[in-house]
Amino acid sequence: MSCWLNYLVATPLVGVAFREDFFAPGIFSRAAEFVIENSKNDPDSEGLEFSVKDNATYSFDLKNGHEASLSLSGIIARFRYPLAIQQIDILEYEKLVIEPRPYEDLLNEVVKQMEHYCACVQKASDQTNINVYRLGFVALLETKRELLPPGLSARLDKLDPNNSLVALNHNEVIDLSADEATIDRCHYSFYFDTAVKSDGITVKLDWQRIWADNISIADVVDRISKVARAALEHFEEVGADV
Repeated sequence: MSCWLNYLVATPLVGVAFREDFFAPGIFSRAAEFVIENSKNDPDSEGLEFSVKDNATYSFDLKNGHEASLSLSGIIARFRYPLAIQQIDILEYEKLVIEPRPYEDLLNEVVKQMEHYCACVQKASDQTNINVYRLGFVALLETKRELLPPGLSARLDKLDPNNSLVALNHNEVIDLSADEATIDRCHYSFYFDTAVKSDGITVKLDWQRIWADNISIADVVDRISKVARAALEHFEEVGADV
């Protein structure tokens, strides 16, 4: 069954979090070199732009909506629709440059990008252990309240039963399952401000798998597709649950 996210303008983000005791800044400069070198032979990476902030965060912009960053805290890969400013009379509006695409397709692309960045970090690390403790998968959507699937509509109705709130900024975190090895957790966020946009709402679903013991960067490459599927299945359940 196709996920309800495919029918709304939803974008993915994937995050890999390192243990706080990890410190080896030279790894990321070498990993960045591998990313740049590999992009020269990859048509999908054409137009790659690279920047460094404070000699600690290495950012990549592929100019097709895909972005990524490497830092001591972890790796982030995401997709954001390119936007253009459209002026109507005296008002300016943001408009998508490209047609919306199914969330699942975008998520698969971002997961593939993350596998590539992890492989570059693994190659750059040589014998250094990089301890990973969390994988996160985000679905971010901006839509109208009446277009939300039944499960999210029910959650929102509990927060605003009479549809009378002028603004809402709500976040809740639930542990979905836990054992000695892992915790599966999800953050559910709702935001709207009718004074800014009368019928708009932003929803963020942030599903995470947290390991009690470290896993390696190589483990991430091996497991990420399967874990992404678990996150997507939960998103589907959240939309259907009433």
